[in-house]
Amino acid sequence: MFLNLYISRIVIVLCLIATVARFALDSFLPSLPSIGAAFDISSEETQLIITVYLAGFGSSQLVYGPLSDRFGRKKVLIAGFIIFIVGSLLAAAAVSISCLLLGRLIAGIGCGAAGVINRAIARDQYTGATFAKVWSYTTTSLVITLIIAPVIGAYIQTYYGWRGNILAATAYVGVILLIVMGLLFETNKSLNKQALKLSYVWHNYLEIISHRQFLGAVLCYTLAFAGIVVYFQVSPFLFMDNLNVSAIEYGWLSVIIASCYFLGGLLVKKFVNALGINKMLQIGILLLCVSGCLGILAGFIEMHVWTILVPTIIYVLGARVIIPNAISCCLEHFGQQAGTASGLIGAIQILGTTLISAIASQFETTTQLPLACCFISMGILSSIIYRNWFVSMLAHR
Repeated sequence: MFLNLYISRIVIVLCLIATVARFALDSFLPSLPSIGAAFDISSEETQLIITVYLAGFGSSQLVYGPLSDRFGRKKVLIAGFIIFIVGSLLAAAAVSISCLLLGRLIAGIGCGAAGVINRAIARDQYTGATFAKVWSYTTTSLVITLIIAPVIGAYIQTYYGWRGNILAATAYVGVILLIVMGLLFETNKSLNKQALKLSYVWHNYLEIISHRQFLGAVLCYTLAFAGIVVYFQVSPFLFMDNLNVSAIEYGWLSVIIASCYFLGGLLVKKFVNALGINKMLQIGILLLCVSGCLGILAGFIEMHVWTILVPTIIYVLGARVIIPNAISCCLEHFGQQAGTASGLIGAIQILGTTLISAIASQFETTTQLPLACCFISMGILSSIIYRNWFVSMLAHR
């Protein structure tokens, strides 16, 4: 059964779609210090490139969800990819930081379609533990992206500069667009003609967000994901500016993080049936807290590559355990509203991450302590939410 899931066309397409947003972001990371130098801006201002991308990525999902419920997943996904390509070409041609930010915002808006529709397609086809397993396959594809994207981005940055990185991401999304057009079939079999009425959309969003399990799970998902984004946001400056790590070396360091993400996926697939979603969430949250404590302790000794990497490795393992299980909890009760629910998940996740990213852009990047404080904050908040918002609903599993 698992082999059939793995090799089925829908899972393969889901895996490819899942890589789009990560490739567009992660391949760009080695270029951040270079962009700061090119436009003569501070590291805090440079990090806004990530923030605006995430803002567009998150806010657009509120629109893509209802659109995909009304017109189908495939058409809306194709439109989103085209918007991404337009925004990326604008960013590649930018001669000012304002133009670059605008291009990245538009690219983020386009890429939002990949996030919301990927989850909606998965929910169209699978539920419960099966959904968590299938989603773990799509997130395993992110491991490949996490390995390849920063390394490719590092080499492109070294030889072709930051514009080359943007164009490479544009070409990558173009290839995925062609694959989607050729291989993806429409999974939304019951198009909802009411889906775009404002009163209907508003009612659906209120119904979904007021569901205790949904809101608790999506907040845990958001916090776990945000810590990973903050690491990738500040790590180029920690490694490249403070420890004199080259762009290529930084790219290869990401292989370590990606390997841990892969290991977390193996843990999910191996133990989710035996332990259940409830226990898996507990384990993931515990790992977040442990990573923060270890990072704070390491912050009081001389900063080294490994004093940054080891706490991050533990955090990534925890986040990887949390994410597919939390998403499964979010979508469990909304089969007929999968697109709208998925859009709301994406909007909360990414806008919440954007807020945390904006706060993190003010972090001091000469020490790892702020990153460690972020890790432990994500763990403590997740623990509070888990214990007080929806643990009782999962206890019977």
